[in-house]
This record gives sequence, C-alpha cells and structure tokens, in this order.
Amino acid sequence: INDKFYTYMERFTVSKNLFFEVVKADFYPKHILDIQTRSGNGTIFWNKIYPNSFYTCADFSSGLLKKAETKTSDIKNKKFVLIDKLNDNEVLKENFQLILCYETIEHVYEYSELLNMLSKVLDKNGLVILTTPNISWEIIHWLTAIVGYNHSEGPHRFLSKSTMEKEFKKK
Repeated sequence: INDKFYTYMERFTVSKNLFFEVVKADFYPKHILDIQTRSGNGTIFWNKIYPNSFYTCADFSSGLLKKAETKTSDIKNKKFVLIDKLNDNEVLKENFQLILCYETIEHVYEYSELLNMLSKVLDKNGLVILTTPNISWEIIHWLTAIVGYNHSEGPHRFLSKSTMEKEFKKK
C-alpha cells in the first residue's frame, strides 16, 4: 500500500539530497546495511547510486525478508539476515560504511538498543541515514486504528525531536 504514496517514496529522494549535501564526492561505501529492509525499497533505491556496493538487508520479520528477496532479485551483491535480538545477531559481526534506517526506530520498543547496535557496526568514517515520521503523524495512525483501516505498519511509538537528539548525544 505504502509504495503508492508519494510521501513513502519521498523519504528516499529527500534523504539522498540531504546526504549529498554532506558527503564527500569520493565517498563510495563498500558495505551498506539496510536495517529493517521490509520490501527492499531502500536497497533498490541506493543500488542505483552505489551499484558496486554490497548490501546486507536485515529485518526482524522472515516474511518481509522473503518479500525483499523477491523484489531485489535483480541485485546480485546482497545477503539477507534475520535479526532475532538487537544485541546478538549476525549483523554485529560486520562493519558498514553506510547504514540505511528508514522509518524504523518508531517501531522498535528498545530504540536505544537499536541505536547502540548501529553505532557498533558503523565504520569509523561511516554514515547513517535515519528517517522517522514527524510526531504529528501519530494522530493519523490513531485515526486509522479507530476506523479500522489496516495500513500494515504495525505498532508505533513516535519519538520527539528532543528525544532523538538526546539519544544521538549518548552515542
């Protein structure tokens, strides 16, 4: 459902534009982590920019990993990892120059643990793209639950800008 909405795809184009305002022209990540890859759209989007990078598509759901595997079948340089626990998984054995974390943190109850995990696997000179919905979207999700519209997003806990800033200062 979300693929059809402009705002869904906008997260990729807006983050790319902001990314290239900050990143050096010679930056080319060897290994990219797409955390909570869902359908693999982040990997598909960034593979057009970095086609020679290796992608690790990680998710908490085996069903979503299967969807991502099907959708990314044209991309050869990738692997899929199921995350059982944030502090004990295959991803922690890797090192990434770029981490994609699109609209994920609001779904993870232990969001501090997720950020800790990401900081452990991020290369010294690596970068993270982390997007999260504006906290004002909380009312939209509340209303969709009342009217019974299932948009397949699962539970949310929206984090304020100040909460996010405090978490990043800890890292």
